[in-house]
Amino acid sequence: RGYQNKNFNRNHLMVNLQGRLNWIEEARSKALEGLQKEGEFREALTVLSLVQESDFVFQRGPYSNLNEAKTFKRLLLEKVKQEGGKYFFPQKVKKNLFSKKISQIADFIHEFGFENKASLSKEQRVCFIEGFYFLLMLQLVATQNPSSFSFTCKDAVDHGMVRSFLFYL
Repeated sequence: RGYQNKNFNRNHLMVNLQGRLNWIEEARSKALEGLQKEGEFREALTVLSLVQESDFVFQRGPYSNLNEAKTFKRLLLEKVKQEGGKYFFPQKVKKNLFSKKISQIADFIHEFGFENKASLSKEQRVCFIEGFYFLLMLQLVATQNPSSFSFTCKDAVDHGMVRSFLFYL
């Protein structure tokens, strides 16, 4: 609430790492995402959700043999942009990020991280997603220009602290 004070005038970018469609974490995720719509938090808070626990992120189950890089990248972008999916981006973030930036991030990682290889192993695809998340966060920090930002998860013991450490490192 102090961030919205006219003399202070700051904003916070919160990256929710909980499973927004996971029956255990859905209520918390949706509550956090909904905070930015509240009048008192509208200008002071931006919340987005990045999935951490899924078959796609770990490249298991139906994605374990998704070796073709072109198909993998297309699927990654589709999942991130999917309305009502496991990822959530508020409208004020979508309009800038979803134009061309998000595709450019994926192309950059593919070119410079994996030398535009036509085929990627399971381990490479998992690393690709991690790199994608980090560059996505850098892009968001650059475009949203938050006064502060954080990675959050349930009870701050799962991914939030590790993700913060790795990002700042």
